[in-house]
Amino acid sequence: FFPVWCANATGLDRVLTAAYNAVRFEYPEPASARTRMAALLRWRIEEGLGDLAMRRGNQDGALRQYRAAVDAAPTMATEALRKIAGIAKDTGDRARHVEALRELTALNPLDALSRTELLDVCEPSEPGYRQLTEEIRRLRQAVPTPRMFERRPFDEL
Repeated sequence: FFPVWCANATGLDRVLTAAYNAVRFEYPEPASARTRMAALLRWRIEEGLGDLAMRRGNQDGALRQYRAAVDAAPTMATEALRKIAGIAKDTGDRARHVEALRELTALNPLDALSRTELLDVCEPSEPGYRQLTEEIRRLRQAVPTPRMFERRPFDEL
């Protein structure tokens, strides 16, 4: 891994690399490096287009773009998943809201806030409700601050 802050990156490169701290430069074959770089570039473009759609008031377009960002780089698109969950919560789409929260909790095992929000959305009779409450209890004991291990949103960087 090579720290991005040591790289000579300006302009678009700096914008695209600001959301993650390190990128892998060694790949078994050069084609896999190009494929990964293309996926990361597509992720940032799709999320940026989703932000533009939201600023224009087009929630359906934003949801499509955020989902495309998640599909392009599922392990990097946690902020896109949070935005999907927020839009779904605002529009009352419970199924999409729960789906996005489940994806978030699967990506980050230390994300107590997403688990708490998922617990608030789920019914006590649903399968996994008790397991979720136990996970949250354990996380609150183990993790000093709820957002300690999360990436900051791209707009704050």
